[in-house]
Amino acid sequence: MNTKHTVGGIFYDLIKTFDCVKHRILLAKLEHCGIRGTFGALIKSYLTERYQTVALKDKTNTVNCFNWEPVKHGVTKGSILSPLFFNYKRFAYSNCKNAKLVLYADDTSLIITNPSPIEFANKLNIIFNKLMNALGKICYF
Repeated sequence: MNTKHTVGGIFYDLIKTFDCVKHRILLAKLEHCGIRGTFGALIKSYLTERYQTVALKDKTNTVNCFNWEPVKHGVTKGSILSPLFFNYKRFAYSNCKNAKLVLYADDTSLIITNPSPIEFANKLNIIFNKLMNALGKICYF
């Protein structure tokens, strides 16, 4: 504001961030970061070939189980590897070079400044469109 720039931001909260991660894309991004070989295979085995089911107990204490289904996306929350998996999100913002990026857990802020209000609006729209495009490729919506 002291430099008379127009200042704005995109504030994005990836709700259920860990639930929307596509395994195939996460593994590719981790490999790009150099995680391969034995450790890469270990992470792949941790993420793939997993199944889950739901069991519900009714008022008569009868347990009803549903079919086991493969887990195709999402990572285990609370594991020691979760912060590593979360870093996939940084790749979504690599196209947002004209903005200051602030990441905290699943909250993201992109701060944009420009001395010209018209250029600011154009820059904001370009960054927002790039962000939505990148997130659509990483997350399952």
